[in-house]
Amino acid sequence: MELSDSTYKFGSTVVLAYPDTTRLAGYRAALGLWTQLSSTGTSQMCTSYFNKSAEQAIKAQDVSEVDCTDGSRDGGVRIVFGTSTALPAVTFCFINGLPAQEHIPALIDGILGILETHGSVQRLVVPAAANVSGIREADRLWVRSASALVPGVPLLPEGAQTSDVALSALDNLSSVSGIKDVVLLVHGDKRPSGSGYRQTVTFGSEYVDDTDSAVVSALSSGLALVVGVADTASVSPPVTRTRLNIDVAAKALPAFG
Repeated sequence: MELSDSTYKFGSTVVLAYPDTTRLAGYRAALGLWTQLSSTGTSQMCTSYFNKSAEQAIKAQDVSEVDCTDGSRDGGVRIVFGTSTALPAVTFCFINGLPAQEHIPALIDGILGILETHGSVQRLVVPAAANVSGIREADRLWVRSASALVPGVPLLPEGAQTSDVALSALDNLSSVSGIKDVVLLVHGDKRPSGSGYRQTVTFGSEYVDDTDSAVVSALSSGLALVVGVADTASVSPPVTRTRLNIDVAAKALPAFG
């Protein structure tokens, strides 16, 4: 994996958002904060690709509101990095799609490699909604971090387990990376996330409920606290699931959606 701009500079904190397989809540929380920050300053953008064949990629309409592939570079997953002058210490990394499950660890490893090679990243923050077992209160916000950066949010127990392959890969691979502090903001979500479900449900037309707003808002508030945005009330995460045009997003940012 290579950056479109080899001179791109990363902030000391990176917010990494991917299309979690239930609500896409972490991506939407990060998108809301990015939209707020980029609207008050200029933005520097950069892209990268994780290349796999189009047959191996999960189609966008089957997994989330974001395009998994834009039809170029052999169906590779596009990763978009953005840093706003409103908060230059924080770089956002949006993974716009997921490959087949067996290739997800390689995708995560490639992104972590970019962060280690091209920038002085000290902290990685990952917001996500995921089906988590081994905890008493499954439908609430948890944090896994050595620094416990979110007041009032309990630490995720060590025995907790998830069926979210990307979240598991991020937890395992980041722990052996050169990044000093890894913060996982995980909102429990018991909605089904198996591959069969992803292949038959189109988000935006099925299985959308009123709790979406509460889950995204909880992740948004926690994310804002971690990255140092004091006025969390001003963060308005997108709640309606609308499909993103990645070509337009990459060329016409600051807004992703």
